[in-house]
Amino acid sequence: MRKKKQADTATTVPTLDIATMTEDERAALLAALNKEQKRRQAAAKKAKNRNEAQAVQDAERLYQEEQVAQGRTAARSAASRRSNDTLPMSILPDDDQHAQSTSEPGSDGFATSPAQSEVEDVDEVSSPAGYESGDDNLGTRKRHRPVRQVTSEDRATKKARASDADLETETFIRRRGAGAANLMLGDPRMLNKTLAKGPDHSKRAAAATTVVVRRPATPATASPDASSNSGESDVDSLGEGPHTPYKPVRNNKSQKRPVIEEFSPKSREMADFCRTAMCSWIANSDAFPTEGIALDKASDLARDYMHKSEDPKIERRGFRWTMTPSFRTDMKWGIKNVDARFRGDVVKDVGPIIEAALGVLDPEKCPDKEARIDHIAMLLQDAAFMFREPETRTDPLRHRVIPQMISKAFLLKKGKNGHALGLGTYVKDFSEVSNELIAFLLTIIECMLLRWKSGEFVQVDFTRERFHGKYHDHLESLLAFEENGYLDTVRKEIWTEACKLAGISPGIEVHDDAEVVRGNVRRGDLEKLAAARAQGSTPSQGSSRHPQTEAPS
Repeated sequence: MRKKKQADTATTVPTLDIATMTEDERAALLAALNKEQKRRQAAAKKAKNRNEAQAVQDAERLYQEEQVAQGRTAARSAASRRSNDTLPMSILPDDDQHAQSTSEPGSDGFATSPAQSEVEDVDEVSSPAGYESGDDNLGTRKRHRPVRQVTSEDRATKKARASDADLETETFIRRRGAGAANLMLGDPRMLNKTLAKGPDHSKRAAAATTVVVRRPATPATASPDASSNSGESDVDSLGEGPHTPYKPVRNNKSQKRPVIEEFSPKSREMADFCRTAMCSWIANSDAFPTEGIALDKASDLARDYMHKSEDPKIERRGFRWTMTPSFRTDMKWGIKNVDARFRGDVVKDVGPIIEAALGVLDPEKCPDKEARIDHIAMLLQDAAFMFREPETRTDPLRHRVIPQMISKAFLLKKGKNGHALGLGTYVKDFSEVSNELIAFLLTIIECMLLRWKSGEFVQVDFTRERFHGKYHDHLESLLAFEENGYLDTVRKEIWTEACKLAGISPGIEVHDDAEVVRGNVRRGDLEKLAAARAQGSTPSQGSSRHPQTEAPS
């Protein structure tokens, strides 16, 4: 009976009444749930990466084992042919008849029967035990070598075996060189001359089978690989022969969804850089671009990256971009497809901040479901949530949640490259706090409030179809605050507060190497100097010890 009660107690699932919990308890519970969710996601991602790495290692190991096995097989067959050729043979004067041997013991005549032909050829090898004991016969072993007879049939068989060996070697070389296009085989019979005698002959034989190849004087025209599905021949523009054919990485479910993980390392490096630049452009320029505009921007980012890169491998990607439409299509879609994921990640990161700052879960403002419905309706009425005091609609665009969102999503969160998006190369774009960035944040706030509009949480996806119009409505609203320089002042306040929350200086700047013209002189330095000369003075005119002289006309 006691065990049954313990079992019932162990299977009972505790329930929590959120209505009776305090704000701190709710916040702690929400933080614990978010932490557990992130832990599970991190564990799943780690397991996925580990499985992918293990799969790559297994594939590489199987490939290496297959190559070693092929090399050993070819070396073993070559060694067996050589040993058969070097065995002591008795040559007959007539190939069509067998000579009769004498019956005298010890005669050198040829044997007349298989039993008599097996003459013992004794090799005496003394073991170390024999040398130590002084007895040369101790540890002696004998090796019997049969003396074979050579007939016309044997010679014909030998020639046939040699032809088969040449064919086998030729097939092996073609199989090993299947990945290299337009390779002509050398004479396989040269392998017999390159085989080394010794304990490591198998390794040298395997090496020889991979070396006896030569390129033609002029590359032949190769037909396009049917498995590439590219429809065109990938020819290197440098004239150095055909490069590796490009294999499209689109998945089977959607032709517009290339698998980024299947790109080559350099192509994936290029795609990752351009995807990061795409995220900055979405946040600061156009949060909901059309498909055509997004693809054009992805193409511009890729071409700009290949143009500025000094890596020869990236330069070859430029040739492939020009000559291989399938590569160009996959790369553009791979860069463009980051837009929806980026918007969703930002909403996920700043969602708890919005709920806490606007009092969605505040028990004083929203003690019950009906009160929460009224509170959310008030915040959504003509975008009252963007005011510092939503109830009185005072101080527009100065609500504390806006700099908190910038700090959380763009200054504190680190990406795959280990840097925050707003503190890297794109810090200048974020520090300006453009109208598009503010409208993007206001649209996210509206999305989170719509999820609680019914008094309970209901998932509302942050998609272009649903929020594109609201995004442009916020852009139109911001134009009304452009007068009297009000919006410029608000931008500085937002950026200063966001940097303060992130623990960095608001005046931080990161300059690209492209801005450096020569030495330590930046392009902006020359522009300032040109502007000063256009005004008829230099920047250091007031502190100069020498009077300014006019240039001769």
